[in-house]
Amino acid sequence: MKKIVFSLLFCIILSINLSALMPPLNGDFSSFKKSSVLMSRQFKFDAKNLKQPKGQTRIIAILMDFPDYRWNHTSDTLFENDSLWYDKAHFDSMLSSVGTYRHPGSFSAYTGSMRDYYRKCSFDSVDIIVDVIGYFTAINNFAYYCEDYGANDWYLIDEALDSANKYVDFSDYDNDSDGYVDGVFIIHAGPGAEALPEPDRIHYIWSYMSYWGSSYDGVTVGTYSMQPEDGAIGVFCHEFGHQLGLPDWYDYDYSSQGIGEWGLMAGGSWGYKNINDLHGTSPSIMCGVGKYWLGFINPYIVTDNMINVTIQPAENSPVAYLLKDASMASTEYFIIENRQNLSFDASLTRRQIELGKDLAHGLVIFHVDESRYDNDDETAKQVDVEEASPYFNGVSYYEHLDYERTYPAYEKLYNGNRGDNGDAWPGYSSFTADTEDFSNRDLTDFNMYSHPSSYKNSGV
Repeated sequence: MKKIVFSLLFCIILSINLSALMPPLNGDFSSFKKSSVLMSRQFKFDAKNLKQPKGQTRIIAILMDFPDYRWNHTSDTLFENDSLWYDKAHFDSMLSSVGTYRHPGSFSAYTGSMRDYYRKCSFDSVDIIVDVIGYFTAINNFAYYCEDYGANDWYLIDEALDSANKYVDFSDYDNDSDGYVDGVFIIHAGPGAEALPEPDRIHYIWSYMSYWGSSYDGVTVGTYSMQPEDGAIGVFCHEFGHQLGLPDWYDYDYSSQGIGEWGLMAGGSWGYKNINDLHGTSPSIMCGVGKYWLGFINPYIVTDNMINVTIQPAENSPVAYLLKDASMASTEYFIIENRQNLSFDASLTRRQIELGKDLAHGLVIFHVDESRYDNDDETAKQVDVEEASPYFNGVSYYEHLDYERTYPAYEKLYNGNRGDNGDAWPGYSSFTADTEDFSNRDLTDFNMYSHPSSYKNSGV
């Protein structure tokens, strides 16, 4: 149980370079623009940080509550806890059960655990087991740690690790013997700011991943993530994706939607199977780019014309295709996969469900440029969805994921969304009340003349 402590200042400096945030439930990024705490917790991708786990991987989750806000607290109007769901047994089941988990309060008979999710995305090559310990009660009251999106939560992390250290051997969680713990969740009592509205959210911790640096039992606690007591598997899967090295694929400068709900590392972390389920109980399957980077799939590299090819659904088969032009840099390419309404993708997308429209499915084309560090520049993202059916206003084409949700073109897109049934190819096949504002074109073409085009990011 031996502990070696690095200075808190050193940890904070490191965390500025290795932090990442859960995207907001309602798409309102206004808090990011006003909070120095949230701005400091934004992640820039570095391929050297990627891990490629194999086989059984054990990680640890530490439950923390507060003297004035225990795990069974029921007097917070922003925290629905009348049924007292969130005991240790709840987290054991939500994080590590196999094939049986139903999130409490959900309409669906089965929603799936975090373990189920990563087994599905990795095609059973990775088996994540989370050992849950606690609850431990923090020294100070709730507001001390949680105010200003968790500005003082460093002290909560230190207390959580010290509390767990009395009962566990942290070296048990160094699965690959590299000297680092492979995953740590700190789970705090109460809700997460990312699921709350303005102006209330500032009084709660916003879920994130960062770097710590203290050593216990001969290993270092490096990356960790902070999640709320009422978080569904979406926030845990998303933040563990960061602990594995994946970046956020939403837009940190809030001028677009990144890849929307077509992947775990953006709006897909808030998915669900049924409109009566809780948000985040069925996050979208990890997109083919994330699977490729983590070693879960090896895309077929297309070098010649392929005709009459049947592409199996990405939810059930480790199948994707990598295409690139000879003029492209080695870091730029396209990943194509077939997304269908299966497994955790059963209800793509939220916009379709909420409006009673046809579900989204088909071939999704991701444009990847590893030389980019994020998705902030919507004209040249690190990972972009090449949308099959852009809006055409008579002059220009607009891909809805490339614009703010408040952009005027969204009047034709039902006030904005993070993904719809015009994104995947072949897109809209006919004009209806749902599609009348979209361009009529050959829906089988994706080339240098189509909209969108297959140009590389340099535009040449």
